Parts: sequence; C-alpha cells; structure tokens
Amino acid sequence: MPYGYYRCYSSACKAINIRREKLEETFLNYLESLRPCTDFLTLFEAVVMDAWESSRAETVTLAASLEAQIKVLEDKKERLEEAFIYKNAIDQSTYQRHKNKLSAEILTKQIELSEAQIEELNIEGAISFARQMLGNAAALWRGFSPEQRKRFQKVIFPEGLTFADGRFGTTATNPIFNHLQEERGQKEEIATRHGFEP
Repeated sequence: MPYGYYRCYSSACKAINIRREKLEETFLNYLESLRPCTDFLTLFEAVVMDAWESSRAETVTLAASLEAQIKVLEDKKERLEEAFIYKNAIDQSTYQRHKNKLSAEILTKQIELSEAQIEELNIEGAISFARQMLGNAAALWRGFSPEQRKRFQKVIFPEGLTFADGRFGTTATNPIFNHLQEERGQKEEIATRHGFEP
C-alpha cells in the first residue's frame, strides 16, 4: 500500500518530503501545545462577558437616542401636514419641500437605528463553543473533513504555518493563541515560510 507524503514546492525548500502521518502527528502535538489552562479559560470567559455587556449597553443607549430623534422628526412632519391640510398656513411647494427634507431625515435615522441594533446573542452558547475550540483544538481537527480543517486552520493561523527542523511555527496566530504562546514563553524562530501540499 502506498504511503501519503507532504512535499514542499517552494523554491526556498531543501527537498522537504515527509510522511503524512508524521506531519499530522507533529501538527496535532503543536495544537496540543496551545491548549490553555483552566484559569486562562475562566479569565477569557469573564473578559468576553464584560466586553459584550459593555457593547450591548452602548448599543441600547444609541438605539434609544435614535428612536427619540425619529419621534421628534415624525412629530414635526405631522405638524407640517396639519399646517398644510387643515390650516392652509403654507403653500404646496413649501409643504412639499419641508416634507421631503423631513422624510429623508427620518429615513436616515431609521437606517442608523437598524445598523445600531444587534441580534440577540446567546452569549453563553458562544462562550461554550469558544471554550470547546480553545481547549480541544487537536481533537476537533481530527474529526473535521478536509474542507473543515482548512477553515479551522485559517481561523487559528490566519497567515498559514511554517515547518522547519521538524517543528511547526507561524508568523501570526489568532490573538487568543498568541496570548497563550506568550504566557508559555514559546518563541518560534523560523525565518521563512514553506508551503506544503499533500
């Protein structure tokens, strides 16, 4: 039975050729090295909750302000219509000009309100998923399809991975994993990036 290999096609490589099982085992070990401790996950959850609550409070305040502004504009529009229709206090061209202006302002504020409002988020579910991903990256990767693995790796390693001297490294990981590496004092010293294809 033929064995699968990863080969480097970059001109910077020195004919790197490695068995698939060996490379994937090394990669899984690298993911395991990024596993955070329980204390970090607890802190992560607290920080996310605090940031979400702060953002949500700001959004609620902004939405309330925009709703009040829309109400003021709608009241003006109603008084304008009353002045034109029932009191004959203004001519049609003046009425139309002011009506168009108020309608445009109302529409603008409604768009701003729509953009300010956020969908209700199941924050507990989102944090639970994040904890699962951070604490079980290697196990999750094993169970993914090839396409899911690519997307997962893109989230964790947005600029790809390097492989040299039998070790993985990267110039940029997701900020969360950057923090983990800093905490553990892991310093990657790989100068060039090599592209691997199965």
